[in-house]
Amino acid sequence: MKAQDPETRELVPPRKGRPTRVGGALPGIIIMVIGGLLAAVGLGALALGALDLARAGASTHWPHTAGHIVKSQVGATSASGSGFGLDGRYHSHSVSTDSVDIRYTYVVEGRPRTGERLTYDSAPFERSECERIVAQYPVGKGVEVYYDPENPDISLLRPGVRDGAWVRLAWTGAILPGLGGAIFLAGWLSRRAPGLRKA
Repeated sequence: MKAQDPETRELVPPRKGRPTRVGGALPGIIIMVIGGLLAAVGLGALALGALDLARAGASTHWPHTAGHIVKSQVGATSASGSGFGLDGRYHSHSVSTDSVDIRYTYVVEGRPRTGERLTYDSAPFERSECERIVAQYPVGKGVEVYYDPENPDISLLRPGVRDGAWVRLAWTGAILPGLGGAIFLAGWLSRRAPGLRKA
């Protein structure tokens, strides 16, 4: 079969391709998934924090018994973490906060018990407040110990909700959901943003 002369070959117009997004839709979907996970974790933490504060409020109705302080000092609580910084490098860091290291003994149902919780809320104290609390609860001092009637091993010295606890919960609980929502929105917008090219 004789080959067709290139000069007489019928010119076929190029097919018009559908517009496609630069980079594809996958990066936007990944960003949306990450944002959704952060928001879910934040909302979960908010729900658990609200439940803890509700339990703290219920502790005002707990029974109480006599106890004695056996340890009282200002301590430090440290937390470590790691991640990529703004410079694009991987960093590790640690954060130390002041805390009240307190221990007391009490007896419920004829059984000696030990407690280490001052309040139901585990939020850190300022250094000056830690020193004031330690001075208020010196070793050997007699105290009223409030305990959970369903589990007497759970106890505290100050029942109820700490001042500003709901504000701290609302602020903390808004960070992750807010950040996750912003990341999700950024991923959604990146999928719809102009930047089309013809194939």
